[in-house]
Amino acid sequence: MKNKKVNSILMCTTFVSFILFLFSFFSEDGNSVKAVKSALVNPADGENIHKIIISSPSEVLTLQKEKKFWTCESGGACAFADEKNVLNLIKNLIKLRNMYKISDSIDGRSELGLVEGSAQIITVAGSDGHVFSKLYFGSSDALTSRITVASERGKACYETEDDFSVFLKTDLNFWSVPEIFFAIKNPSNLTLSPEDLHLLLSLRHGQIFGFEPVSREAVFEKSVALFGQYDSFQKVDFYSLLQDGEIIYLYTQTVGGEENRCNAVFEVSRWTFDRLNRLLGE
Repeated sequence: MKNKKVNSILMCTTFVSFILFLFSFFSEDGNSVKAVKSALVNPADGENIHKIIISSPSEVLTLQKEKKFWTCESGGACAFADEKNVLNLIKNLIKLRNMYKISDSIDGRSELGLVEGSAQIITVAGSDGHVFSKLYFGSSDALTSRITVASERGKACYETEDDFSVFLKTDLNFWSVPEIFFAIKNPSNLTLSPEDLHLLLSLRHGQIFGFEPVSREAVFEKSVALFGQYDSFQKVDFYSLLQDGEIIYLYTQTVGGEENRCNAVFEVSRWTFDRLNRLLGE
């Protein structure tokens, strides 16, 4: 009986100790680092951001605002960018966040990998090329959900909420707008039901196949043009190409009446191409 009582006391003590350990482990102040509230880019500059350069040690991707649309460019290929992703990145850059200083020396910055050649770098600029901020991102910690970051200016290094890892990519496929038809929301030249129009505007492309010009072996299949207000339009040219014994489908596009520098050639699945023909009654 006495042994059972002793064991119960020991179990209770162990349980309480474990709870206190977890509390101290996950407590925000457990690391004794004081947080300061700051934004990585001045919120006042948010609406003036026209260019974002994301660079890794081996690749560079540029996001550029072109009047109505954002574009993404890397390795000679250019595509229209997914505006939702771009705006979410800007939102994260200008929001006030907790910043925890973890180093205040050049050596510390180097040890954390927050230097050229090892960091992921985001450079934010205005339409005139003026750089608002150049930020160096290092490793992220899954346990604390924080990422290391430092500005080009100064020696201080920080940890902050990791809502950047998803955007620290130089992959053109990630940044390109996923829908084939995205520029005209209410085309005036199509007589489709609201349901079919929704399906048409929801059709998605696959990976980037290359960039123009399209291979000479490709066979032109059709053009689909959507017209909107104020002389706006989007024209998509579809091609078929025999590759490795199978027919694949590709497309190029023109948006607006101005010179279109977006030269990416996208691949679409046979299912998508057939669905397009059914929606258009062809």
